[in-house]
Amino acid sequence: MTTNNAKPPRLHAAALLGMLFLIIIFPGILYNSTNHRLSGGQIEPIEPAREPAAPVRLIFAGDIMIHGAQLRAAKSGDSYLFSPQFEEVRGLLSGADIVAGNLETTLSGGGIPYSGYPRFNTPDPILDALRGAGFNLLFLSNNHSMDYGTDGFARTAEQVRAGGFYAAGVDSPEGKGDILSVDVRGVKIAFLNYTYGCNVSPERDKPGPKPAMLSRGRVLSDIAKSKAASADVVVVYPHWGVEDSHSVTDEQREMADAFRKAGADIVAGAHPHVLQEIEIASGDRTQVTAWSLGNFISSQRHTAQQTSVLLAVEIEKNGEDARIRKISAAPLFTETVTQPGVRKRVIPASADVEASAFEKLKIKPQTAEKAEKNARGYTVLL
Repeated sequence: MTTNNAKPPRLHAAALLGMLFLIIIFPGILYNSTNHRLSGGQIEPIEPAREPAAPVRLIFAGDIMIHGAQLRAAKSGDSYLFSPQFEEVRGLLSGADIVAGNLETTLSGGGIPYSGYPRFNTPDPILDALRGAGFNLLFLSNNHSMDYGTDGFARTAEQVRAGGFYAAGVDSPEGKGDILSVDVRGVKIAFLNYTYGCNVSPERDKPGPKPAMLSRGRVLSDIAKSKAASADVVVVYPHWGVEDSHSVTDEQREMADAFRKAGADIVAGAHPHVLQEIEIASGDRTQVTAWSLGNFISSQRHTAQQTSVLLAVEIEKNGEDARIRKISAAPLFTETVTQPGVRKRVIPASADVEASAFEKLKIKPQTAEKAEKNARGYTVLL
């Protein structure tokens, strides 16, 4: 009797060759449509590739002022149309998570005349225009906050919030300092806003919200509270400095230094109506200070008062650690136009105005030249 021990090995080899042929022809045979893989005889799910979270992008603008000329130009029948004043910079304000500016006027209502300087009262449709331009956060503490008293300030805060904006710089009616905290895709940001004072003294004995007053102790306390409440990033936006001066005062420097040491990541100021320098500190943690961003829009007449800058800051969070990863700037200019319905409009700065702006910001020319202007229209500083 003869046995043929060679047949089973030949059959096994043939099976292997057949499987190899199928794998070559159909490489997806080991995977199914639900993104699983075959491993050791078991079907196991494949972890989807995790894309890094997009950076949180913040844009800060300077003073939003509505003077008489802008009011008259915006008058449209029985209402007001302000959007043409901002149309040219919508692209620069797009694509950010937070776009914030200093609302240096009140929304005290039509029961009193609408007015510009020296006591500001702007029609509510300004909010539609700002929202349409991209703004979603407004700082309300400035020297014009109380132009029409507690009632005017209270109505301003009410209208801003009802219009879908975050409102910073508002102390509650109980006299407690309120800290605005915004969670942007898991990055918790505290926005602190204060003014050195008001042209009309706050009615302390009258119930109602009040603008937050600037003092070193108050700000340091609020930074500590923000940190204790697990803020990843702290923004301090003070209304301070000397009007029409490009020079930073010693008091501003000392206060900004104290704020940074206490944990402020971004200090961006307003009130001088002209640009003041930007300082970037890159140590264990990057911090940026812009003492004055200038007038975002106004009817003030001098070139320096018509020049401002948008400060853009990008923040990345890895695990529990959120840090500034990119800082950029876009100079702007407010021009006078004769277009129907428009008296003033803010536009991207021309090359010569941009160069002058960077000089006022004390960004060395070679730094500005080396920095690549990105697709958004900003010059990258860090």
